[in-house]
Amino acid sequence: GLSGKNVISIYPRFDFFIIHNSTAIKNKKKKTIIGENLHMSNNCVISKNNVKIGNNCYLEEGVIIRENVVLGNDVIVRSGSIIGGQGFQFSKSDNSVLKINHFGNVNIGNNVEIKEFCSIHTAVFNWDETIVGEDTKIDSHTHIGHGNQIGRRVFICSHANISGNSIIEDNCYIGPGVNIPN
Repeated sequence: GLSGKNVISIYPRFDFFIIHNSTAIKNKKKKTIIGENLHMSNNCVISKNNVKIGNNCYLEEGVIIRENVVLGNDVIVRSGSIIGGQGFQFSKSDNSVLKINHFGNVNIGNNVEIKEFCSIHTAVFNWDETIVGEDTKIDSHTHIGHGNQIGRRVFICSHANISGNSIIEDNCYIGPGVNIPN
């Protein structure tokens, strides 16, 4: 083994994510759980595994809920939104580009509304999650990147882009078209 030995790398981040992609422990497959009184359009897609949907949720046409997503109670997701997608993260060396796999979770709190054509990505690591706090409202065409921690009662206006691993505290207002890089 490598115990007590030094490892030298020209591209430590790249090499770290090669190991991450090949050794990360994926969440165990658990049958999706759907609470009471789900209102769902016929053409929604909900993963058969690792999804938990609370009571009194409303999913419009074309909504996609991927694995490792929790929706609280009274969540509204409008047409065309995708929750639980893979994040946009790559690492490169001189000759290669490596896609970084995202194994984390998405946790949407109670009373959240997500308008049309929004995307919310899973976190990178299986112990991490992208969080949208209760009573938060997300306007259309908004992107929430991997590992973001969004507080309670946050208003995010249309076309906002919140890149990965940002922290948005409670009661914030994010205006139209705002870009928050990480």
